[in-house]
Amino acid sequence: MLITKHLFAIINSQQTYVRGDKMVNEIRDYMCELFSKLSSEERREVIAYLQGIELSTKTLKDTGDIIREKHFSNGLFCPHCNGKHVVRYGYSGERQRYLCKSCKRTFTDLTGTPLHRLQLKEKFFQSLRCMLEGYSLPKTAKVVGVSIPTAFYWRHKILAALRCLKDEPLSGVVEADETYVLYSEKGNRCLNRSPRKRGGKAKKAGISDEQVCVVVARDRIDNTISEVAALGRPSAEEIDYVIGNNISPDSIFCTDKHRSFKRFARLKELQYVQLNLSQNKRVVRGIYHIQNVNSYHQRFKSWMRRFNGVATKYLSNYVHWFEFLERIAKGKTYSVAQNDLLLKACATEAA
Repeated sequence: MLITKHLFAIINSQQTYVRGDKMVNEIRDYMCELFSKLSSEERREVIAYLQGIELSTKTLKDTGDIIREKHFSNGLFCPHCNGKHVVRYGYSGERQRYLCKSCKRTFTDLTGTPLHRLQLKEKFFQSLRCMLEGYSLPKTAKVVGVSIPTAFYWRHKILAALRCLKDEPLSGVVEADETYVLYSEKGNRCLNRSPRKRGGKAKKAGISDEQVCVVVARDRIDNTISEVAALGRPSAEEIDYVIGNNISPDSIFCTDKHRSFKRFARLKELQYVQLNLSQNKRVVRGIYHIQNVNSYHQRFKSWMRRFNGVATKYLSNYVHWFEFLERIAKGKTYSVAQNDLLLKACATEAA
């Protein structure tokens, strides 16, 4: 049984025996006694549960107001046809509803965002906190109190929007390298091969089309671009598709001896610094290296282990999820990071 629900169920059972101030004091003492017996992980779970209850209602109202301001920063418009002739048209629940005179369709300030027509919005905000913690789907479902399919739907509703976030341009010294994740059809009931046991290994040695390539480029102020590029080794054109539009022409492009990166640098006419790792040439002139991007790979691989494998069709979502945690949420409180996560997702879908 989930620790938080078990804890509060016991506390609630005590309330029938006490009244007034005595009830408050005894519940508090009993709660402290139970809390002291929990492990550190269980204590974190209880604290997260209490913070979620406290913040979710307030966050919902505040975030809804901010979404409305950002959504209609240039004035009211219809998200269906972009028409400007809009009038108020009653309410949908607690939200103001509008009518477009051009297309005759109604909408609210949440139309076109992950919150549109979403039930259990308070629990949805708790699931955002679980995303910031990097919880697996079963753990998220237990903490929030929803089914695993609901937790999955909510998670990918946000992640699909994060994929569309505009990347910050890379400049200065830009490090680039690729990492590989085993191709997976997790969740697919009609496999064209025998299933792997507990993840398994690729049948082919080395880099092959059984490995999914994730290209990562990163400058020295931690602006990062990461995306699934190809099955097996990426070509210069595939690298260009991932980072080509977001790298400054005067950047210094620093990579290992991979020929595709060299071709890409020539294609973009970038100043190019090549490292020969096989000869232990890891740093050139004291400042040119790819240690930052390799460290990013290690953190990404370590973070991914908690999910026990991710279907390749969803891998891009997880790549951008980790990029958000590293680039935007790092160093922020949960409430601030939670708002940032939702606001950026809503701004993307509303755009």
